[in-house]
Amino acid sequence: GSVSGSKAEDCMSVRVCWIPVAQVLDSAGHPCLFVFGGHEGRVNSVRLDASGEHVYSSGQDSTVRKWQIQSGECALVMRGHEDMVRCVAVTVDGLAVFSGGDDFIIRK
Repeated sequence: GSVSGSKAEDCMSVRVCWIPVAQVLDSAGHPCLFVFGGHEGRVNSVRLDASGEHVYSSGQDSTVRKWQIQSGECALVMRGHEDMVRCVAVTVDGLAVFSGGDDFIIRK
């Protein structure tokens, strides 16, 4: 299976194929624009923030990662879950990130 997220205004999407990388593509289906690698194990979910500047990913390695789209660099690794992180969400204003995992906890 795969996980994907999109930002229609900028014609950008993120695709994850159960591998420890996330790929940023344009909406026309052109080849991969960026690959974000860093999770240990699979990536479970991805979200673009409203600004289109960052991608957030959650993974099997119990982390949430914030990626800079332009540079491809990991800007922040968020730890705190004791088990796999299944989902990540970003508020519209980009001021808060929420994650939920197999430890049955929602973190901010």
